[in-house]
Amino acid sequence: MLAGVVAVRAADGWAVFASPCTRGHGLHGKARTPAGKKLGAKDLS
Repeated sequence: MLAGVVAVRAADGWAVFASPCTRGHGLHGKARTPAGKKLGAKDLS
């Protein structure tokens, strides 16, 4: 049961990150996107 809860929370976290955050941080969190460079986004990888 606990594994299912963790998987749901991980999926929710990705949904939150993927919406606005990938514009600046990119899919891998490296912050190498044009918006990330312009805004000074941090590398999260």
